[in-house]
Amino acid sequence: MKIIISESQLRRVIIEQGEETSDQTCGKSKSTSPGAFDKWNSLEDSIKRSKAETIKSDIRNAISRCITEYNAWFSNPGTVAKFKTEKEKSVVRQIPSFLQGIKNIKLSIGGPGGRNTVIAWVSNANMTTINYNLPMVHNTEKYIGSSIYEITKHEMGHLIDYYFTKNGVKTYIQTIDTSSQQDYQDNYLINDKDQYARLSYLRQLVGAGPADSPQLLLTKFMKRVEDGTVTSSKFNMSGIQSKTPKSTKNDINTAKSINAKIGNTIMVKGRTSINLEHLFSTFALVAGNDIWVSFDLIAQLNITSKDVEKSYYYLKLSPK
Repeated sequence: MKIIISESQLRRVIIEQGEETSDQTCGKSKSTSPGAFDKWNSLEDSIKRSKAETIKSDIRNAISRCITEYNAWFSNPGTVAKFKTEKEKSVVRQIPSFLQGIKNIKLSIGGPGGRNTVIAWVSNANMTTINYNLPMVHNTEKYIGSSIYEITKHEMGHLIDYYFTKNGVKTYIQTIDTSSQQDYQDNYLINDKDQYARLSYLRQLVGAGPADSPQLLLTKFMKRVEDGTVTSSKFNMSGIQSKTPKSTKNDINTAKSINAKIGNTIMVKGRTSINLEHLFSTFALVAGNDIWVSFDLIAQLNITSKDVEKSYYYLKLSPK
């Protein structure tokens, strides 16, 4: 990897960016096909049922694949080592049986509350079910947007998150207030719940290890670029080494601005990857026409997820 921007330039970009920024539903994708809702609503019931069953079959295959992948991740000794107590490790050992219980698939035309932008959703009140908004994944003729596998991988990440929480295992450090559904939707791009689910997709895509360094994680990602798995219709991708760190993730306005630049242009096997686009938008900065995604921050997220408590140290000076 090589440096293609001077340290003073990159440092200035980081400073300038810092000055400019002072039920679990997943969606807000731009990928829905125009008229998809009307197409689904106009189908005869028998045809609608037939198409829905075909989609359900594809989802079942995706769930089966994701179960295998998640079981492999949580049986990895490096992953298990992140759980500090025997109680926590016991919860991890129960993951395979929990995942086998995810068998219910519900398809609808429209999301919760009639929201048409929602792609899929799950609930901690029913952790055996994944819901899909049909017109956001299929236009009655073909799949649109991210693959069924990618969508399913993300939603199962949320269910695993719910499972840990239910069993008293802390997951990630929550930095965004998502106490209400509105807060959650407003901060969808950067909230920690979804970063964890997006990270699960990236891990499998590149073959990440539980403690990969930023350099190793970026090298693994670039292999997927070089073999044509990851492509972009707008950007050339290259791995860059720098001595200037980006120390924090973006706030919501910065993330939205970056997402507008890269939206629907990062693809995996020719299909838009909403997980990569949203993950990159959270940890990137803009330098001219270029976008720099911090793999240091992504690697830190990968290492610390499930590493529960983080401590901070201060020298306290109190008035006498």
